[in-house]
Amino acid sequence: MGAGASTEKSAQERKSYGNLAGAVVSAKALRAALDVAGDDDVSLYALAQKATTFSRDDLARTFTPLATATEADWVGTFVDCFSPDYDTAERPPWDMHCWSRRYVDLNEGELQISGYHGTAGSEWGRRFDKTTDVNPVLAAGDGPAARVTSFLCKVPADAPVRADAEAGALEFVVTLGTVAHKSTRTKCLRWSTVYKGAGGKFGAFEFPPQADENFWVMVEGAEEVIGGRMEGDGYDDDFAED
Repeated sequence: MGAGASTEKSAQERKSYGNLAGAVVSAKALRAALDVAGDDDVSLYALAQKATTFSRDDLARTFTPLATATEADWVGTFVDCFSPDYDTAERPPWDMHCWSRRYVDLNEGELQISGYHGTAGSEWGRRFDKTTDVNPVLAAGDGPAARVTSFLCKVPADAPVRADAEAGALEFVVTLGTVAHKSTRTKCLRWSTVYKGAGGKFGAFEFPPQADENFWVMVEGAEEVIGGRMEGDGYDDDFAED
């Protein structure tokens, strides 16, 4: 950071994006971006974007399913890289908040999916509310590293897309594997498109078949950062980008 920048802020920036660096960005490139920024108010997300080394094509090309997988292998904290906005035909990623995370937890004999979109009150799933009906689970699929899930539980009964969701639009095939990153491999969840990858009508648009529409990349240590922020423990709102 440049002269006069807060030492405390610099340390927190490095901690928060150091967790992300192991999976989504190059740690070396990230350090370089932070060192040359010289601006105390620079966007953390912009810095991470500058250091990004993974693209959707990179992830799709290097993804390798695990040969075997236990339930415990699915558990973790993830960055949702390209979660598509189905309200447009182009399906751009809609959740780009730097603090956003997804979780897979093994509770009550289920692999439960929860999420946090980076702002207060945006959390959902059983991780945050043990009694909520919003509880997508990863159920057994075809093969040891393949599971299926449905996000129907996240769609209100009166939503315009409810009928499509009930017809299976928000059912996805999720495959556990790894992706290449330099000389290592990082654990990753590959997500199909709607209707278990078959594609079809959802809302106003028809989507083509696709087995690798999105990827969740595992991030070691992210739970510690998000947990601290959610509890208001040492978190400075100046770092957030709502």
